[in-house]
Amino acid sequence: MKLVLKYRVLIWLLVFISCILFETYIVGDSLYDYGIIMIKYIQSYINDKPIYILILNCFSFLVNKHCLVLFIYITFNYFKFYSSFLLMVICGSIALTTGFFKLILRDPRPYFHDNDIILYDCETGYGNPSGHSIGAVSLYMTLWRVFTYDVKMTNFKRNCLKFMIFTLILITIFSRMALGAHSLNQIILGGFIGLMIYILFFNVIELDMKPEIEIYFIKNKYILLIFSFIVSFFIIAGIFIFNFFPDLNDNKSLYLNAIHKFCPGTSYSKTLEYEAYFLLSSSSFLLGAYLGIYYDLTYNFYNNENVWLAINDGIDENNIIDMNKTKKIRWNDTDFFTSFKRLVVIVVVNLITVSMNIFVSSKSHTNVIFIFKNFLPFGLTGFTLFSFTRKICLYYKLGNDVYINNQNEYKIEKNIQKKKNK
Repeated sequence: MKLVLKYRVLIWLLVFISCILFETYIVGDSLYDYGIIMIKYIQSYINDKPIYILILNCFSFLVNKHCLVLFIYITFNYFKFYSSFLLMVICGSIALTTGFFKLILRDPRPYFHDNDIILYDCETGYGNPSGHSIGAVSLYMTLWRVFTYDVKMTNFKRNCLKFMIFTLILITIFSRMALGAHSLNQIILGGFIGLMIYILFFNVIELDMKPEIEIYFIKNKYILLIFSFIVSFFIIAGIFIFNFFPDLNDNKSLYLNAIHKFCPGTSYSKTLEYEAYFLLSSSSFLLGAYLGIYYDLTYNFYNNENVWLAINDGIDENNIIDMNKTKKIRWNDTDFFTSFKRLVVIVVVNLITVSMNIFVSSKSHTNVIFIFKNFLPFGLTGFTLFSFTRKICLYYKLGNDVYINNQNEYKIEKNIQKKKNK
């Protein structure tokens, strides 16, 4: 018998908290020390082989924060709207959990205190859990879920894709340790948190990509309220931890010296305290994105759910508008040149909101940075991306022509009604 949602959430929380405590107080230190030995052994093998270091850096970059921003733009451009929003929630959850637990655990990176370990990539902030490991597991597994749902595949192709995803996850996680950024306990905890994020959305909450479920999850005010409350909690928690839970680590100066050794010129706000800003920006982006897609579905496109679904999911047999246009009915069904122009619009619109943070110096008071360099710019970016950006693209005929093309003679609502009357 299937458990109701509240019991699934409770079990998920118990497992999640138990494993965090188990790592923190029981096996964390021993795994960390064992990881140091493994890193030294691996680096003794790759130290004189630049090609190996380059390959490991490439795998590591696939879950880098800059790569995630690029990923946001690409998925927004090519995926249907709900799928891209779902993937953005996963990306936001990666950043949110990474920042939150690094602020709480404050576990040093291997290179902070061991001079024999080389950092082959600039990494600041504390090391536990590994954000790359969280991202590799939760993001790649979500991509596998989306692709297997949207693209028809044979069982053989589906299993091949699963094997590729699993291999990519392992190599990405391994690269973080080999490059000297994380120890064994940190990549294991990161992988576990990434798996729990995936389980939360797809096995506990059971998000689906069917059109009627999409509408339900977006417009349900109860879900919106819970989502807003959870994200707001992390925003408040991040500010509270930053201001009232000071970093009193005796080795703090030693850690800072290690950071400046491998990352010279790094401003203080981007050293050990960096995760606090990362937490706030990702939380505000998540909140803005949900409010943006809620606004989009509620107020854009004639306030008509059928129109919204038509643009995202195409037209099925019971909702035919024009069979000659079914091949260009979805948001992501465009040619390469049109997609490129649309991507330019997306980047420009987002730069307008993100550019707000250039007016605030990194040397300003920390809470000023919190609000005006992270919270407002990224919150507005998330809202704008999912509320107005696509409408701007449609207005300039960059993509789906169901909504905007020849509006005077081609009204979706009327055609749907005609079909129903027949």
